[in-house]
Amino acid sequence: MTVTEPAKVSGALERESAQRLATVSNRLDALRRLLAAGSGRVDEKLLDVGHRLLERSGERLRLSTSHTVVALVGATGSGKSSMFNALTGMQLSAVNVRRPTTSLPHACIWGAEGADELLKWLAISPRHRAILDGDEQAELRGLVLLDLPDHDSTNVTHRLEVDRMVGLVDLLVWVLDPQKYADAAIHQRYLREMPNHEQATVVLLNQIDTLAPGDVGGVLQDVRRLLHEDGLGEVPLLPTSAKTGAGLDEVRKLFAASVADRRTAVDRISADLDRVSDTLSTLAGPSVPEEVDRPTQNALVDDLAQAAGIPAIAEEVHDSYVWRARRLTGWPFARLVSRFLPDPRSAAEKELGGGRAGASGGFVTPRAIGRAEVDGALRSLADRLTSTIPSPWHTTIAKATRAHAEDVQPALDRVLSETDLGLDQKPGWWRAMWVVQWILAIAAVAGAVGTVVAAIQPKLLPGGLVLPVALLAGGLVLGLLLALLSRSLVASGARRAQSRVSLRLRDGVVAAVREHVLGPIRAELTAYATAQDAYQVLRRG
Repeated sequence: MTVTEPAKVSGALERESAQRLATVSNRLDALRRLLAAGSGRVDEKLLDVGHRLLERSGERLRLSTSHTVVALVGATGSGKSSMFNALTGMQLSAVNVRRPTTSLPHACIWGAEGADELLKWLAISPRHRAILDGDEQAELRGLVLLDLPDHDSTNVTHRLEVDRMVGLVDLLVWVLDPQKYADAAIHQRYLREMPNHEQATVVLLNQIDTLAPGDVGGVLQDVRRLLHEDGLGEVPLLPTSAKTGAGLDEVRKLFAASVADRRTAVDRISADLDRVSDTLSTLAGPSVPEEVDRPTQNALVDDLAQAAGIPAIAEEVHDSYVWRARRLTGWPFARLVSRFLPDPRSAAEKELGGGRAGASGGFVTPRAIGRAEVDGALRSLADRLTSTIPSPWHTTIAKATRAHAEDVQPALDRVLSETDLGLDQKPGWWRAMWVVQWILAIAAVAGAVGTVVAAIQPKLLPGGLVLPVALLAGGLVLGLLLALLSRSLVASGARRAQSRVSLRLRDGVVAAVREHVLGPIRAELTAYATAQDAYQVLRRG
């Protein structure tokens, strides 16, 4: 190996470490954005695990990435403290197989420079710390080895301290003994709760000196089976004996490797991020537009328009147009007869009194808008919006659709009361047709009178019956033809008036929807989209 090769290897490790740290930092930032997007929108209990990880990981990365914190965890009598003393070469932890003696964590630090804040964060009191010369054991420089209380202690404070430390350290070394390695307390409470943590977990089968040499392999095989069931089938599993020293060199080599690549802390955080990603997977769903799409908006407008009775109003405008137009453009003789018939619109106007009548007649009665109908339309909107997104977001989307529900009904009332329905408008051709029809009617009357006079006194009209009959026939025939033409024009104009009013009223409903409904929904859809983008980064890294 050339002189430069160690430097190249060291540089490659540094680059890899920096890349992994950058990846973890990006995932932590994504978790932060996901939690911010979900805060106040989804169940806070679901987000708690993410908040705790952010707090722990942020502090851990801030304090030191040049130290590796390793904790020995085990049950009473597993030989955990004896292992700690054997690895450190010092009698730092009291040893007693009959009862738990480690009540507070003990720490041994190889090279204490820069570790003080880290140890304070771990809450290791100065009197429970021991410092070894990092130069004499250079391969372990930067190692912080902890001896934790027994996880199965009858003392509740001991178990709580173990739980706290399990969430903080970089590498967990589970010390099992041949008699209690299958104890449910360690597998169900701890190991099965840490899937995907192979890089942050080591298992030691201690006290192999108590087994017959031929039995060690079988016990190790059974331990590996249990670890597979725990989701940790690939973790390092080493047979050891603190009493005889068997396997301790391999343990020290494993610690030295963890210290050398300076990635154990990052690996632990990465594993924790994987677990949090799995926990928060219920928040993940398909991408949706941050704006309510056009078909969904149209469906809501249709529902509210129906609730406001806009189709019926437009129909009444149609009928009003026909009624008013025929009063001016119809055949005058038919209009004279109709004056003696009952006027149903006038009767309705007198009865209801609250309608909107044009100056030239016609009557439209806007219906009363019920809150229940508005709420039904908003519920339908919520159902459409939540049909494809995960259930934790349903409540916040549904709340957003009704955030200003109390303002929607008055807004629709204003649309109905303030929109110009065109009931006062009279096209110019109506008046022109009225004049022409009356001219023809007068001509027909004059012709009829002339015909009678000519029949009684022929000498009074030099031309005889030709002119009076021509006036009578022309006035009647042309008047009827114009009346038929007017009917066709009136029908076409009524349809245009109906369509025009329907569009005006719908435009008013659209404006009300945009003002009172879409704004809050847009904020929630944006939060949902932000959460989805953040989750993809959190999950993939």
